[in-house]
Amino acid sequence: MEDTLRQCIIIKPILGETKFCATSLESMLDFVHKIFGPTTKFKALSTQNFAKSGSILQNYTVVDEPKEILAPKMIACHTMPYPYVVYYCHHQESESKVFQVSLKGEEKGSDNIVQAVAVCHMDTS
Repeated sequence: MEDTLRQCIIIKPILGETKFCATSLESMLDFVHKIFGPTTKFKALSTQNFAKSGSILQNYTVVDEPKEILAPKMIACHTMPYPYVVYYCHHQESESKVFQVSLKGEEKGSDNIVQAVAVCHMDTS
């Protein structure tokens, strides 16, 4: 909880970053519309099949070549540990590349392939 509060309240955004801690899907959507504009059509992506793959915290191997998803603007939202739902959402003005990556868990019994979303920040300064 302490880290969630630190990320949401104390730590200031880096140069060119806009961040917001949403406490509902509606407030997340409001943030998206603030960044993209109210009439912009967008696509929501998320990591799939974690529930079937055993423990989330394990080593993974990339099984196919990552597929780049063209996204001129991108917002990432992450669930945060807290007694109720909190999504840490952030957008950077600098270039980022979005990929769909197929992963296989190392844990015994995790035969399912996880379809994950990965983001590469092209400017890490």
